[in-house]
Amino acid sequence: MDNKRLILFLVFSFGLLMLWDRYQAYQNPPVASSASERRPFRRQHLLRRLTPNSPSPSAVVRRLSKGRRVVVKTDLYQVEIDENGGDLRQVTLLKHRSLGDGDGPLTLLDDHAKPMSSSPV
Repeated sequence: MDNKRLILFLVFSFGLLMLWDRYQAYQNPPVASSASERRPFRRQHLLRRLTPNSPSPSAVVRRLSKGRRVVVKTDLYQVEIDENGGDLRQVTLLKHRSLGDGDGPLTLLDDHAKPMSSSPV
């Protein structure tokens, strides 16, 4: 007897769910978007980015927009963050020494260098 009640409950619950779905579809019909609103995916744009004829990143000169800088300094590192976009502009490890300078701390990222450089670790 309990199995019959369970099956009836499941059937009525599923019917109620289907009824609710139809009601929602009737009250909120989907909005048809026009073809002009959708932009088709263009493979040419992707292929242009992946072709070997494209200039190397070092050949492309990019202008970084400048905003106010926020300096975050701890006992391990010093980081300069530009407020315009939240870009990391300079990262320096204070407890590690640079191989080139010998005296100064190791600078991992520096936007003052021409072109912008990042040191290998």
